Amino acid sequence: MTGTSIVVPYLMLVSFLTPPLGNPEVFKIRNLDDTPYNGVAVMLRSAYSSQKIHQGEFDSTVRVLKLSSKKDIWPWVFFNRFIGVKAGDESTPYAKTTKLSAPFKLIKGMDINNETGALEDFYNSWMIALRTARNLESPGIVLDTEAYNNYLTAELPYLAELLSLPVEQVMRNRYR
Repeated sequence: MTGTSIVVPYLMLVSFLTPPLGNPEVFKIRNLDDTPYNGVAVMLRSAYSSQKIHQGEFDSTVRVLKLSSKKDIWPWVFFNRFIGVKAGDESTPYAKTTKLSAPFKLIKGMDINNETGALEDFYNSWMIALRTARNLESPGIVLDTEAYNNYLTAELPYLAELLSLPVEQVMRNRYR
């Protein structure tokens, strides 16, 4: 029989109630071992954290999870890390009510030029997520592109206005 493919369903839990990888409570994901989920997304940091992360802080957790969990663990990273908060703009209720750390308030729109170091920190988180996925033998990572801090930054003219740059330059801009 040629041209026939078999589709195998894969069910993954993606929930903000799952503790971040650095949190000791992350071991509670072992409670999912008897569920139909094949995998679970685990945040390196919450969507609203501006705290820098380091590979070493996850190493012992990764070793224990690899040995003890029957589920695939997908490291989860957020674009929100390099998106700023602007009073009065459209954001999640959490971003409006929480006392976000000062770094988010320093970012104008998106830190596409790495002026505050948030973009570089995102790239660092991305590399840590890739290494962690490899160490966990995970099928991949979860990338959350939602702009929780400010939904309007997804609109190019608005972002260009915040950055005081022409739209064309924002489109071409690449952090090096």
